[in-house]
Amino acid sequence: MQINRKREGLRGDKPSFLRIPLSLLLIAALSFGGALIWQRMDENRGAQQPAQPAMAALLAPVLPQSSGALSEFERPASFFSLEFELGPFTQAGQVLPSPPVDPSYFYDAVFFGDTLATGLITHRLVGRGTVFAAIGAPPLPLPEDDGQPPPPQSITMLEAAAEQGDKNKVYILFGGDSLHLETGLFIDGYRGFLRAVRARYPGAVIYLVSIPPVGVQHGASREVILEKNAAIARLASENAGHFLNFFEAVADDAGYLPPTASRDGIHLTAEYYFFLLDYLMSHTVHGQ
Repeated sequence: MQINRKREGLRGDKPSFLRIPLSLLLIAALSFGGALIWQRMDENRGAQQPAQPAMAALLAPVLPQSSGALSEFERPASFFSLEFELGPFTQAGQVLPSPPVDPSYFYDAVFFGDTLATGLITHRLVGRGTVFAAIGAPPLPLPEDDGQPPPPQSITMLEAAAEQGDKNKVYILFGGDSLHLETGLFIDGYRGFLRAVRARYPGAVIYLVSIPPVGVQHGASREVILEKNAAIARLASENAGHFLNFFEAVADDAGYLPPTASRDGIHLTAEYYFFLLDYLMSHTVHGQ
């Protein structure tokens, strides 16, 4: 039976010596056709999408970004001004409320920071002011006690800012991405960054903005933020800076971010970025 089945399977087939070359030709034809189709698809994709950066660029440090130049701000229809009052989270020496300045106040300002500052770029809030921010960036330089070189984001920010010329105001918004750092290490890095800023802008008014609160679901970070904000306030006082306590402007009575201020308890909504803008405009050093 086995022999009969083999013979039946060969009936009507091409001679065996022809089957192998034909199979190879078929495979080659399919491969060539598939390559042509893929090439055409790839060309179409290239015509529709910008070229991808080289691998070296992908591995390079996060570059700072600059906000666009706007002559006026488009606030959401639901925007309402906050009444900034002193409360249980007031820090000694913080800048007190003042009459709101005109948006042109930021035209000669530069902003440095981490995730919080990137929102100034996203929502284009500071007009002709320039923003240099990178998600996850700590204030630098940091002590290299672990033998690892520090991340280069903040140094890159200062180098890029130097190309923008002199500025009369400097805002520093670091800390939200550095909650994992021990406070002493964080402040050492902040102090070094502040020293570099002071050297770059010797006549500028320097504002140190507090870390904002987080939602109650991230309650473990509350005391860490309060500790770091107190340290930032002391650093400002010791180095002729001005501490802006945005934390108390948005925190509820327990020191948490209201649910309406964030979808995830960490990142501010667009509306609350306008609260931040309103706070900055209503807390300035007079005569500067």
